[in-house]
Amino acid sequence: MILGEADLALKSSFQRYASTPLRFAENWPLPLLAATLARCRYFIGHDTGVSHLAAAVGTPSLLLFGPTDPSIWAPPGPHVRVLKIGEQMATLTLEHVLAALPTS
Repeated sequence: MILGEADLALKSSFQRYASTPLRFAENWPLPLLAATLARCRYFIGHDTGVSHLAAAVGTPSLLLFGPTDPSIWAPPGPHVRVLKIGEQMATLTLEHVLAALPTS
């Protein structure tokens, strides 16, 4: 799991609800983060720079959008899938995300 400064307060919540131990990438330099993302089988993220970096290195990605317009802000590529339901991120449920993931 990749965390930036704005996400650090959520770290304990992620750990509390995870069924297995989580590993965190916290405030990594961009070259290290890009290299790590390039080795991932899949990336799930929201409208952030990290999502653009994952797409840029070719990682298959599911990008979650709320109030921003993915036709303007989503990175292009056949390996990028966008999920937007309504104008708020809170509209997206875990069930929506799971249903949008590839089955293989």
